[in-house]
Amino acid sequence: MALKILHFTPDVEAGSPFAQHVDMLLYKMSQYADTHLVTLSPLSSGPTTNIPTYSLDDSERRRSRKRVTYLPALQRRFLTLLYAIKPDVVHIHGSWNYMCSRIALWSRKRGFHVVLSPYYSLEVKEEQADYGMKMWQMIAYQKHMLRHASAIQVTDPVSYRILTEKNLNARTILSEGFDPQSEDSYDQMATDLMWLYRKLLDSHVQQHLDVNSEEALSALLHVGLARETSQQILSPESILNLRSIKPTSWRYIDLFAYDHGIMEVLQQGVVRMQLRRPDFHPEEVDRFAPTLQRDTTPLPSDILLSEDRKMRRRLNALTTRDDAAVRKICVMVLNIKHHYKKQTLSLRHLCDLYDVMRHEDYDEDVFYEAATSLGILSLTRRLCQLLYETAYLEEGFMPVYRLDDKETEEMRQYLIRY
Repeated sequence: MALKILHFTPDVEAGSPFAQHVDMLLYKMSQYADTHLVTLSPLSSGPTTNIPTYSLDDSERRRSRKRVTYLPALQRRFLTLLYAIKPDVVHIHGSWNYMCSRIALWSRKRGFHVVLSPYYSLEVKEEQADYGMKMWQMIAYQKHMLRHASAIQVTDPVSYRILTEKNLNARTILSEGFDPQSEDSYDQMATDLMWLYRKLLDSHVQQHLDVNSEEALSALLHVGLARETSQQILSPESILNLRSIKPTSWRYIDLFAYDHGIMEVLQQGVVRMQLRRPDFHPEEVDRFAPTLQRDTTPLPSDILLSEDRKMRRRLNALTTRDDAAVRKICVMVLNIKHHYKKQTLSLRHLCDLYDVMRHEDYDEDVFYEAATSLGILSLTRRLCQLLYETAYLEEGFMPVYRLDDKETEEMRQYLIRY
């Protein structure tokens, strides 16, 4: 399935070198991806004639000097196009331009990936005639746009050095040796950009799992964690959904499972359901470094990770009167709380908790008293809600009734919001 890329260019003069550059680049890009172009002013007629082109009609700004009067209308027109096209990536061409920063902000806030190609040098020198203007632009919007772009592609070494040395954006690639007079250079740049788009999408798999993929992942976790295999443990609808997953969706499911350390559980579910999926190795995929370093090691059930002495004393007081399974669940919930506070929580930890809740015998009344004394009753209820959604944990195996509140939604957004 071809990627869908939405390109944006600010005001450009028809026939200018920049317009000709964008024309040629988009013509080459259209051979690899479903390419769309949004402009503030139409480009020159050329190789982009077969590419869907949309103009935001900037005539209102040309008639009025008050930018505030036209920005809301411009935003509405752009968002209408954005949701109609639903691109995988929004690629902005240009820098030192206020409208580029607005398009980047509007796209990013709606969950779309933004790639930026500045083209012009990002260096600001005091001896430059426009030094004062560039400093104002850098402070007002340029630095924010560079820092929050999903990835940046530059063609000059100076801009690449500025972005890397000043830590403005680590996800920057340099298209070295680019020659605007060479068609081969445009072929190479188009190839580099396709590699960048794919790397970007593979680094944010949670945003690309659709509803069917979410349900398939939950069903496979439920089957993979089950110890009884002789009975039907999935509904016919879930089985039908599993057998209709597309290869692209399998790719994102595998990458998501790899990030959360649940590949073994997923593979066990695939084997038990006798599914055929593409041969894929997530560890070999070229990706950006994750923003969250999730811990994918087994969740300890006998050692408390927190160094809170007061909590340790409370926990040790339970061992004399409570059974081993209750203590095990309490320790695991406390360790999940520790990982969540450290921003290292993964689905692997919830799967380990699921296994104990689902397959070990314990007194629910004793656990209720223990969880209350440790102050983890509400957290346990929230975890039961998440396990109910992600691994189909039945209510009969929950030690307490599940809770779905604001804090549960925060955990869901952090952990399992696909």
